[in-house]
Amino acid sequence: MLAYEYIKNNVNVKISPSKISGVGVFALRDIKIGEDLFVEWKGESAGYEITQSELDTFEPSLRAHIYDMFQFNKIEGVWQFKVLLEKDCYWIFKTPTHWINSCSWDSNPNVDLVNFKAIKTIKAGTELLTKYGKYQKNNAFKAI
Repeated sequence: MLAYEYIKNNVNVKISPSKISGVGVFALRDIKIGEDLFVEWKGESAGYEITQSELDTFEPSLRAHIYDMFQFNKIEGVWQFKVLLEKDCYWIFKTPTHWINSCSWDSNPNVDLVNFKAIKTIKAGTELLTKYGKYQKNNAFKAI
């Protein structure tokens, strides 16, 4: 898969200030029930160039996120963006737990902590909410 395709099809969320508590995780686009929230990059760890024409095909909120997160330069009259992707990472974090740790607690969550999938339709701009408990020692992030 090309870096451009990975970003366009799998980058669903971003971190932003939360009105609930500190920093939160927010949907960049509408997310359907059962959809994976965090998808690993399986390509090589590297800086990848995204052209302006490729960027123009992204949802406006994803495009704005790229502008906020990464370096861009005009090379021979064409704008290009350099995006850093790490093999086996989830967009900008190594594991989904980095994302989940930024989710706000709610008694009516929209994220399944076991499978990291949407358990409700999540509209673009909506904060991801979890109902987490204590972490079990020696388990790879399991809410109880």
